[in-house]
This record gives sequence, structure tokens and C-alpha cells, in this order.
Amino acid sequence: MAQQYEPRINENELADGHAYHSEKIEATVNWSTKGLHDVRLRLLSDPGFPYWDVSYCVGYLGEGFDYKVRVILPFGQIPKGTDKNRVSTKMWLVETARKHGVYAKGIGLLDGLSRIQV
Repeated sequence: MAQQYEPRINENELADGHAYHSEKIEATVNWSTKGLHDVRLRLLSDPGFPYWDVSYCVGYLGEGFDYKVRVILPFGQIPKGTDKNRVSTKMWLVETARKHGVYAKGIGLLDGLSRIQV
């Protein structure tokens, strides 16, 4: 007799993600705002499309995780790296941040980067 497949959800991931998204956003700030940290940038795209679209960007202000804020970025899309263009997404973010006086790693942008391609 064939085994029945029952889809499962990783409940820990769901709980963590739900808590993260359900926190109230206190303000909207520029990505160069002093004290901004633990920035999370979510990028979405379709296979074959040459750009990543910014889905959202949020972070925190304060000593710990005092104030959750929406982060304004100077771009809405990021080019995907190709064989001709060897610039990776992270390198593009670092170079763009540097041009705007932002330390990408320092605000947590590189650690909080997620890309989803469906």
C-alpha cells in the first residue's frame, strides 16, 4: 500500500517569521539613518527576468530592537549577475551603499538579504 504524503510546515520558521512581520512599524527612515541596524531586505524575481524587485526593507533603531522601521532605499530593482556582468547582488548592494555613504554590512543589510525566485 502506498504511503500518503502529508505536507508539513516548519513551525519554528513560521512562528519566527510571523512574529517578525507582526511587530508594529514605528516609522519610515532612509537607509543612511544613524543607528539603523538589523536591516532585512527581501528581493523577488521570476526566472529569466534580469532584475530583482524589492519586496520590502525593514530594520530597527535604538539600542536593541526598540523601534521597527520601514527603510527607504534609493532603488526599487537590483540587476541580477550574469556571465557577462559578473557583479553579484551583494557586491552591487555594497557599491551602491558606498556611493550613498552607507555601510551595508554595518547596518546588517548583507546578513538580512533574502532572495526568492519563483
